[in-house]
Amino acid sequence: MTRDVWKNVRYLGIDEISIYKGMKNYACCLVDLERGIVLDFLESRLKADLLAYFKKKGEQICKQIAVVSSDMWEGYTTLAGDIFPNAVSVIDRFHFFVHLNKALDSTRRLLRKEFPDEDTFKHLRWVILKSPKNLSKDEKLILQKAFTLSSELSQVYQLRKDLKQIFDTDQTILQARIAVDLWEEKAGKIESKSMKKFLQVLKNWKEKVLNFFQERLSNGLVEGINNAIRGIIRRSCGFHNFENLKRRVLVELG
Repeated sequence: MTRDVWKNVRYLGIDEISIYKGMKNYACCLVDLERGIVLDFLESRLKADLLAYFKKKGEQICKQIAVVSSDMWEGYTTLAGDIFPNAVSVIDRFHFFVHLNKALDSTRRLLRKEFPDEDTFKHLRWVILKSPKNLSKDEKLILQKAFTLSSELSQVYQLRKDLKQIFDTDQTILQARIAVDLWEEKAGKIESKSMKKFLQVLKNWKEKVLNFFQERLSNGLVEGINNAIRGIIRRSCGFHNFENLKRRVLVELG
């Protein structure tokens, strides 16, 4: 008799992974965020297919899910409520910050285009995206010079640092909401097209982003599992049959 991996699952992580030619472009990985195991590996990430899948799992399974952590793919973010009546949807913080990183890098690219002969902006990309605590002395000097040349770049960089600090601080969802609202007000005052685009992302997803502070769950574990799946594909020199790949994933990671 096989074990019931779905028994008592409360925290569900969902993410897609791009797979090789010969199969559909994206597969969907379902992970128990408490035990760190793959619950299932699906060939489709489409909302209709996910709804049908969980309806087959039954009402009891759907009612026990308390949190669905995912990126901003609509097929995932609407599962809480549509199929899981007792769950909240949490936008994974790392996927959310990708959009802020894009705003910062977009600011850099505009400067590179505006000042093509300025050496400071030529090799800046990985320096500005690097964690401040990991910067070398030379990299810090490069940043200081870039900030002297562009107050906008300096402001966007500091805003990213400040927002990350909010998410790194252990606080209630109410405290986080106040902090994010203040950050949003400050960010809205600077003249930056890139930041304005990010603020629209924040406006669209704020409630589900703030749900992170209820349980402080993210899809970091799922990303690690996706890397392990990519390792399975590489070791096997690719799969041309999805079921074979699925079986291998569940044997090694389930």
